[in-house]
Amino acid sequence: MIQKKEKEILLGIQYDDFCYAVDNDNEEFSHEILYIFCKCQELDYWGTLENVDIYIKINMTQIRNGDDFVFIVSFHKRNKPIEYLFK
Repeated sequence: MIQKKEKEILLGIQYDDFCYAVDNDNEEFSHEILYIFCKCQELDYWGTLENVDIYIKINMTQIRNGDDFVFIVSFHKRNKPIEYLFK
């Protein structure tokens, strides 16, 4: 279940948060592309506001009836260096 803050972060993703795209290394989904974003967000950490880089990996695909569908594959604090494509 998605929390209010997570939803706010996901809906706030902008083009300049985009980093890169990669092929899905899961054999079953190897025809799909994963899109990597990193969004800086101010979060409350036990009463202290802290700027946190959130690493977001998204799989955008189509379901059988042709509708677009999005899966959030990863959503966590960034744990490695990252480069932005549009910043």
